[in-house]
Parts: sequence; structure tokens; C-alpha cells
Amino acid sequence: MKQNTNSNNTNTQNRSACCKAAAMEPRDHSKNRANPKNLMSMGNFIMFVLLYMNLSIIVANAQNNTHYDFVGSYYDGIARVKLNGKYGYINRSGERITPLKYDIVNDFNEGMGLVECFNQGGKNGIYFGFVDKTGREVIPLKYFWASDFHEGLAAVEQQPSISSLKGYIDKTGKVVIPFQFNRAGNFSEGLAAVQTMEGRIGEEKYGYIDKTGKLVIPYKYEKAEDFSEELACVKFNNKRGYINKMGQVIISFKYYIAGNFDGGVAYAMKEMNGATIYIDKKGNEYSTKEAAIRAVKK
Repeated sequence: MKQNTNSNNTNTQNRSACCKAAAMEPRDHSKNRANPKNLMSMGNFIMFVLLYMNLSIIVANAQNNTHYDFVGSYYDGIARVKLNGKYGYINRSGERITPLKYDIVNDFNEGMGLVECFNQGGKNGIYFGFVDKTGREVIPLKYFWASDFHEGLAAVEQQPSISSLKGYIDKTGKVVIPFQFNRAGNFSEGLAAVQTMEGRIGEEKYGYIDKTGKLVIPYKYEKAEDFSEELACVKFNNKRGYINKMGQVIISFKYYIAGNFDGGVAYAMKEMNGATIYIDKKGNEYSTKEAAIRAVKK
């Protein structure tokens, strides 16, 4: 009996020791952990994919861009390109949407690109027209001069053999304001500055028309800029000031030079080579742009 008891005690002690040893021994989690080699393989695979994508982009750019002498910024999803002295356009995929046949091209504006050739159809001269975003010449190259489209209209000038007058066309090429102006500005906030042919050469005056061609501000100014934030800078008796859309003087004519309003602030100079000052839309003057901006924001 004593031997059995001792044997049982011994077995109990052995089992207890085994349990303690098992509890104290750290468990091997290696089977549950990802194999470092597998992780490295996965990392290499991801790096390969990224490298392949980057190489694809580089190859695409090389195919589409690097052979050009010049590549411009994208406007309306279209960029200017130049090769061997001739210009054309590409889209964001790098696909050429026009032949490289133009002598000058402008950035796209309002979905249209202004293009120019120094000869057209074997005829010497300057010819302006417009292409759309598909590259189609929607307005033939037949004008002696043209501006970009603004608010749906573009100023154009007929060939000198016809007349030297300017008018306005829409995006279909239809003449919506007849050729009658010596100079024609861009439409801005519904109005455009135009110069009449009347008066002595060099003394013609500017006024403003609406989109129907109606003269809404009389011809009386020596210079006239686009409207910006409801005001336009105009020159009268050799000084510049600002008028509203009814032709009322809002800021008196006392500046040698003055700019358009942006954020309620415009720059100005009272004399040639004088100090640049800044004004708000009430005509208050400030020595720094920062001071003017702070005052406007109050």
C-alpha cells in the first residue's frame, strides 16, 4: 500500500511538473505567423506592379510627348504641342487631335482653340479660325484677326481685301454683331469695349456694347478695359478712373495707370514712375495691397 501511495504521489508530482513546465514553456506561434520569405515575395510583387505601372506611364509619355519641341499646359483637357516649327493639339491621352500644320495656336478657351496660318490654300497672308475639342475646324481659317471666345462670342476681323472692320461671331461661325468697329474687346460681364471708326485717326473713342450689339455706354473714352467686379477702368482726358455698367463714374479720373479689380482691390499709379498704391471699389487708397485686402474684408 505504501508503495502504491508513493507511486501515486510520484505520478501526481510528475504530472504537476509537466503541467508547470508546459505552462512555463513559451508557445511556438511560428505556424500561425506569415513566413518572412512569403512576405518578401509579396512585397517584391507589389513593387513589381508599381514599377510596371510607372514604366507604362513613362513609356506612354515618351511616345506621346517627348518627341515634341514644346508641350503646353492642359486647358479644357487639350494641350498645345509644337514640332519642327508647326503647332497642333493633343488630348490628355496624348493623342493628336489635329495635324501639326498651324503657325500659331492659342490655349483652348470655352471649348474652342484659336489657330493661325500664315498662308491658306496657297494664298499668302494671315488666316485665323477655330477648332473644337475633336480637332475639327468648325470655323474656317478666313479671318485676318480673331480673339478667343469669351461668354460665347469672339471678335474677328475681315481680310483687308474686304475691309478692316471687326465684328463678333458665335461658336457656329455666325456673325451676330456686324463688322463695324475699329477695335473690339472681349465680352466680360455682358459688355465689351469697342472703338468707333468715327473721328480723326488716332482720336477714335471707346464705348461699350451688349451682346446684341447695342451701344449702352457712349463713345467717349480714350481707352477702355474689360469689366471686372461690376467696374471698368477707362481713360478720359488722359487720366484713368472707373465706371459702372450704366456709365456712371464711380472712382474719379486721377490715375496715370490703373488695373482691373480682383477681390475688391485694384492697383494704381498717380504719376509715371510713381509709387504703386491700391484702391478699393469706393476709391479709398492704401499704401500696400495687404492693407487694402484687410480693409475690404472688414
